[in-house]
Amino acid sequence: MRKTTLQFRSLTNLRPLSHVALCVLLSSCSSMSSLIPFVGDAEEQEQVVLTEPETEASKYGFQTEDKTVEEEILIRRFNVDKDNLDHAIKNTKDLIAKSYGRPFLPELYIRLAELYAEKSRSVFFLRRLEMGERGKTSEVSSVEATGLKEKAIETYMQIISHFPEFDDLDRVHFYLAHELRELGKYESMVEQYQILLKNYPQSAFLPESLLLLGDYSFENKEIDEALAYYRQVLNYPKSSAVVIARYKLAWVHINKRNYKQALTLFEQSVTNTDAPSTVDVDTYNRVDIRLEALADMAFSYSHVYPDTKPGEDSEYFKKYAWSRQSYMLVMEKLANRYMIKFKWDNAAHIYRELAQIQFNSDKLLEYTENLFTCVSESKNYNNAEGDVALIVRALEKNRYSAHMQLEEKQKLVDEYEIYARDIATRLHEKAKRSETKEDFAITADSYEEYLNFFDESEHYAQIQENYAESLFSAGDFTRAGRIYETIATSINDPKRKHDPLYSAAVSYYTALDDRDTLNYYEIAYSQDGLRDVGQSYVSLYPSSSKVQDIIFNIARVRYDEGDFDSAVEEFIAFVNKYPKGKNAQAAVQLMMDALHLTENYQGLVELQQSLAKIPQLDPAVKSEMAAISKSAQAKIVQEMVVDSINDWESGKEKLLDFAENTKTAGMDIQALNALFVSSSEHGDIETMHVAGQSIVARFPKSEHANKALKELIRLSLSTAQFRALADYLEQYQTQFPKSSNSREFIQQAAEIRTSLNQNQLAIKNYNLLLGRYKLDKEEKGRTALAISKLQIKSGDNAAALKTLEKNKSSINSASFNALGAKLALDQRQLSAGERYFKKARQLHSSGRVAPAYIDPLSEASYTLAMLSYERYMNMRMGSSIDNKMMESKTALHERLQKELLRTTKFKSPRWSILACFRLHEINTEYARFLETAPMPEGFSAEDISEYKQIIQQTALEYKNEALQYLHTGEDLASKVRPFDRKVSTYDSRTANASGKNISFVQGPKYKHIGLEGLKDPELRTIYDALYKNPSDADTLLALAKAYQFRGDKGQAMVVAQNLLGGNFKLGSRRRSQAYAIMGSVYIDYGEDKLARDVLRKSLDLDKSAYSSSVNLAGLYWHYGYADYANGVYSERVGLKTDDARLLIHARAEGFFNGQ
Repeated sequence: MRKTTLQFRSLTNLRPLSHVALCVLLSSCSSMSSLIPFVGDAEEQEQVVLTEPETEASKYGFQTEDKTVEEEILIRRFNVDKDNLDHAIKNTKDLIAKSYGRPFLPELYIRLAELYAEKSRSVFFLRRLEMGERGKTSEVSSVEATGLKEKAIETYMQIISHFPEFDDLDRVHFYLAHELRELGKYESMVEQYQILLKNYPQSAFLPESLLLLGDYSFENKEIDEALAYYRQVLNYPKSSAVVIARYKLAWVHINKRNYKQALTLFEQSVTNTDAPSTVDVDTYNRVDIRLEALADMAFSYSHVYPDTKPGEDSEYFKKYAWSRQSYMLVMEKLANRYMIKFKWDNAAHIYRELAQIQFNSDKLLEYTENLFTCVSESKNYNNAEGDVALIVRALEKNRYSAHMQLEEKQKLVDEYEIYARDIATRLHEKAKRSETKEDFAITADSYEEYLNFFDESEHYAQIQENYAESLFSAGDFTRAGRIYETIATSINDPKRKHDPLYSAAVSYYTALDDRDTLNYYEIAYSQDGLRDVGQSYVSLYPSSSKVQDIIFNIARVRYDEGDFDSAVEEFIAFVNKYPKGKNAQAAVQLMMDALHLTENYQGLVELQQSLAKIPQLDPAVKSEMAAISKSAQAKIVQEMVVDSINDWESGKEKLLDFAENTKTAGMDIQALNALFVSSSEHGDIETMHVAGQSIVARFPKSEHANKALKELIRLSLSTAQFRALADYLEQYQTQFPKSSNSREFIQQAAEIRTSLNQNQLAIKNYNLLLGRYKLDKEEKGRTALAISKLQIKSGDNAAALKTLEKNKSSINSASFNALGAKLALDQRQLSAGERYFKKARQLHSSGRVAPAYIDPLSEASYTLAMLSYERYMNMRMGSSIDNKMMESKTALHERLQKELLRTTKFKSPRWSILACFRLHEINTEYARFLETAPMPEGFSAEDISEYKQIIQQTALEYKNEALQYLHTGEDLASKVRPFDRKVSTYDSRTANASGKNISFVQGPKYKHIGLEGLKDPELRTIYDALYKNPSDADTLLALAKAYQFRGDKGQAMVVAQNLLGGNFKLGSRRRSQAYAIMGSVYIDYGEDKLARDVLRKSLDLDKSAYSSSVNLAGLYWHYGYADYANGVYSERVGLKTDDARLLIHARAEGFFNGQ
């Protein structure tokens, strides 16, 4: 069934009762959702966003004011309208009663029906306003409004039945159909329209009836029927319904995939200027059909001309758009269609064109953002320089806007600076790949646009350098020299000034090297520039070898021209003149290259002989030249790498032997790097470790060692070798403490050591992090707390307290005081403990103590309460009444009771249970104290009897109170089942009454599997699999179990934790297995409570987790909950698999096998 909702229509020739009612009426008559329903596939439909006015008043043309005042005014006006309508209805009924038999009686009934409909509208909007915000966001249902609609329908039906000869009966059928439609009675509506079509073929309402029947068929996806109705409307060319019908007919063709016909109809709708653009057809009276048709042409056009080239679409739509605004509208829609269809170049062309004719700053920013998306997706940067210019133009529009705050303007500049910089740098990268001067020239233009606008950017200097580099690569050496010179001029630091100054000299010299391409100005400028820059360079760096560059470059030109003989002669002369100069070695290298290129090996020999005669030449250069072994050895290394492809085992041994035995500097690291890379390509992770460690050991402070350690860290992480990973992380920090990675690495090492249960190493790493690196307050506090917790775990509470107090200013106050109170009291520092506790208690009352610190806070509260417990319990009355003793005992009782009750309010299970049992004891003791107190002297027998009754009654009350506390403690212990024998001692329902807390497993022996695990065949197979696919959850689970089986509990734990905390695709069964592994390891660690929690999670995820059932049952049995343990054990599901046997602790199963 269709859902009935109220809709409203406009009636021509109906005089509105008030301006407000008319506004409301008009505002309800336009429905874009009914204008273009799309019946086709969802993927073909464009997204339509309907923007609603922000306020109720704005819908009716009122100026936006305070919402409450605005709505109150509307409500009053609607109430006035309603009263006026009631009056009109009453008067019309009176006229009807007096007009029986009169010819105008049907008109009075029509007027009455219209008044009912009008009142229905007023009531509907009145109720909507009265509902406030709820009326704006939810569907309004009004019984009163619906009833008035029904009265209108009944009135129209009465006219039809009582006045069959009425001349305007077609109008009655039409109005009746409309009211039925508004009530959602669509079948009855269709029936009325059909009657009108059949009985009144000459009716003026016929075209609109056909149109509405077409709409109904269209909405019900009866496309062919809709097509027939719309075509019939075209037979009435004088009707304004024709405009709508042609438009809707186009959408019918779209749904039938006849895009060409649809586009033709849209074109006719746009070009038919004789028809009104805004029609008065019911439900369409505020729709500009011509504009809508133009906008929708974009959809059809993208289907009819799928292969259109950028720019062709612009020419097409310019023929149909009648204004700049209409052209921009349709082109925006077309660009959006192109983006949906991933036709990035077409969309980019449109956005560039729109940006040229758009003056709205917000739109310009939107265009540039979309343009950036298109360019990024298409990787087409051919127009990048223009795109950067568009971004700059958009920002310039906003820079001087009075409608934006300075912060907002700066934010826009910052955001679009990234776009502009990205486009320019991407263009630069493209130019570097293509190595064409044209691309570098375009890049330079983009950088120039950027620099002219973003002159305050923090990247200005870097972009300026890129600009100079682009000019140089584009062959514009003179301009490159000028920019380099500008950069150098702006730098005061001589060290930083050196490179741009030298680059300027090189640029100018390079320009002169090809002076045929220069004009007179460029030649003169380059000559002056080279002279000025050269003089500046010499004056600033007189001892630098680069002062010889001018002479050196003269010879270099000979070399670049291919005049190798002349080049060798001039280079020899240069080396003879500057034998100790920095360029001397480069000159020797260029001579060697020249001779190699000409295969002049004799020339190499003669060159070596000539250089040997120069006494001041660097001996290292002579040695290199004499041996001429560097290139030969490089070829040897290359050949060994190639040979290893066919025989890796033999090849890797040769590479390693060569690296260890070569005496030529640099060749050893070259061989080791080749071995490392080849090992990675062969998947030989053991050799990767060997090669990487050799690099780190032989070149400990080098960049090679830096990179090798990072690769070893990545390797260990990908293969889940966490002990090796921690070692490498710590080694990296030791060797490269100032690296930007060291802080993160040492923190990761600390976290891994913690998970590996290597507490002292974790503490060492955290202390290193805290003492050596600059941390913010939150990081310091977090690190200090981590150290303190590890020290507590290691049993060193004194050190834990010291750590807390040393870092007090950085630690969260609630966490510090809660944990500090517990630790201070442990160390018998009562004053500090009480002070910390008082502060923590205040913070707890405001909800600022985290759940993790409730337990230490509760312990501190309990400890403070118990300070007077022994004294209270040992207070005894002598043989006579001691009032002072009585007062002291009573005061202590009240104090103890208050402090123990305070402990229960923290809701820590353990300490609440202990507090309940202490409350039981102190109340029992107080009852005993009263009962054993001596009789007062001087009392008569009657007085003594009465006194004893009072004492017994009072003591009974304390006993009852004690019993209540006992039951409360027992109930809480029964619910919590704490793994705490000190607590279970007071629970009569536990089977074990021992008060000693002994963990389930005592002192298991752990093994540490490091890189020696690579020798284990099973582990090596798993490592190799992980190297290929580090995200394989099943392989990681297998590794965790293998670690567990071999006794490396720590690594088993870390692997399981990583599985649960990482981005792995885990089902419930795999997650259950990971928790089962963690539970088994926690038992080994003696962390029975943590083991219980994760084992429960394992069983919640998978009831068939056999090992989890057995281990959890064993834990409950160990702590005295035999019945509950038997229940858990009896509920185990499935068979005991090999994996289950691996994780089950023998003692757990032993409980249930009579051991």
